[in-house]
Amino acid sequence: MNEKKSAIGVFENFAEEYLNFEKTPKKNIFWLDTMEFLCKRLSNPQDCCPSFHVAGSKGKGSISKMIACILEEAGYYTGLYSSPHILNFNERIGTVSGPFPEEVYEKSVKQLIDSITSIKTEELPGKRPVTWFELATLLGMLCFKNAGIKYAVYEVGLGGRLDATNVITPLCSCISQIELEHTEYLGNTEELIAAEKGGIIKQEIPVIVSGQKESEKKRSEHRFIMESVRSANDFMESLAFRKKTLLLACQQIVRFQKDFFEKGPRYLKPLRQKDVAAIINVHEATISRMANEKYLRCSQGLFKLSFFFTNAVGQNLPETEEVPASKQGVMAELEKILEEHKDDKKALSDQKIADILLERGIKIARRTVAKYRSQLNIDSSYSRQ
Repeated sequence: MNEKKSAIGVFENFAEEYLNFEKTPKKNIFWLDTMEFLCKRLSNPQDCCPSFHVAGSKGKGSISKMIACILEEAGYYTGLYSSPHILNFNERIGTVSGPFPEEVYEKSVKQLIDSITSIKTEELPGKRPVTWFELATLLGMLCFKNAGIKYAVYEVGLGGRLDATNVITPLCSCISQIELEHTEYLGNTEELIAAEKGGIIKQEIPVIVSGQKESEKKRSEHRFIMESVRSANDFMESLAFRKKTLLLACQQIVRFQKDFFEKGPRYLKPLRQKDVAAIINVHEATISRMANEKYLRCSQGLFKLSFFFTNAVGQNLPETEEVPASKQGVMAELEKILEEHKDDKKALSDQKIADILLERGIKIARRTVAKYRSQLNIDSSYSRQ
């Protein structure tokens, strides 16, 4: 003997023929005009009692149940519509204590099926087919009406603005925490999703919104600002360090090359970059970069810092010489000698210049004189007689 199928079982078999978004997600299947049409056809069961409407990304199910529990505890017979169900369909439509009596479901299912099957396709708004969720929501409203509940709590299925539950005019709308979800249907930013959830807000109807986390866009902007501030601070600190290092390096150059600044290029002393780096406690590479990029202006002219870092070229100078001569000092003295003898009938030979330099306390080989003259673009090819 076949057992009589429950009213919910009958509804599930009937609704199987309709598009179920929960099983087969599809875009552009959400409209309110179809639900409004169906409710009107069934004498607007959504208006049978005062209601609460709950939307959100997280916690809307818990909030819906808490509201229903508070109303039940206060002595009001309260209906709760939620989704999805876990084991049985009637988990969606009932009270916080459990399902309605079977006769409530039987009456409601019969009303729904009789009404839906009598509708011609051309009567539907836009001739669009009815969806599974619209039928489920409509059944919930009929059950609440037939059960004689005093308050109803509706949890939004998806989004809010175009959700089938959004045909109600609640006592209060509630929106829980919002985050990225169902982005292909609700939008790819938290702002767009919030606009969909906020679609349940109605004019002159109170709305309660839970505290929201900062949106991903705002968090991204905040991270960008903080990273920019850190980068700017790092840059300013680096700039201050380089400025301080440059000042300290220049102070050491002036101290070591005092004779150069007071007497001229002839008195440029040997000075190594690593010695200055050690004194001011920085890496030699820092001084090297600085020497190639920065300049120092003085009464002698404008000089690259690298000009002041040089090795001695005279090794066995007379004891009377104050300091060993640098390459730049020797070249400066060489230019001075050539200038002094520019009117001589006979050009000075490299050896003669070396002899004059020795008289002036600078001992270098003739070959070195030739090399320096070449670097100064001064012809060293003399007819030596």
